Amino acid sequence: MNEKDIKNAYNLAEKEIEAEKKKEYDKQVEEVKEIVKRTLTELESLKEKKRETEEKIKVLKLDLDDLKQGKLERIKERQDKDPLAKKVSVIIIKEKVIRETIPSPWYTPWQITWNVVTYPQYNRYTVLNNTGNGFPLSTTLGYYSDSGSISDGYCTFTLNNSVVKDNTIGSYQLEDKTINLR
Repeated sequence: MNEKDIKNAYNLAEKEIEAEKKKEYDKQVEEVKEIVKRTLTELESLKEKKRETEEKIKVLKLDLDDLKQGKLERIKERQDKDPLAKKVSVIIIKEKVIRETIPSPWYTPWQITWNVVTYPQYNRYTVLNNTGNGFPLSTTLGYYSDSGSISDGYCTFTLNNSVVKDNTIGSYQLEDKTINLR
């Protein structure tokens, strides 16, 4: 090998090393771009979840405000117009129960059902259907309230605006804290 061949070989080796460095650099750049892309995707996903959560919070706060004022018809109207309100609300207001002896619309009862599709943990109970000889035939999960009845696995009861308004405000003990609703 002569000196010219050695210089050419050296230059080729240097170019190959530079090409590998550039290739490694480009690979790192692509990794950084992928990290940024995934981070932005996750950020957008969380922003969307936050927006949905804020909308749900808004509906639940409106429900509480209407309960404090004894305005069940507002909750019913919101549930009729907005599918999100029907999905998010803890109760579903079905219809007014018309009775001719009610002195005022304020005292007309509304038929209420727990929203067990969204909140299945409310008012659970187990019924054992006995065969007559004391042994259970089957177990059925249902929903019950002392003031209500069970129909199609759902607890249905009635409330009027006056009862709701007079009995919403107070202190409520949740799992780990007390909330004073005024």
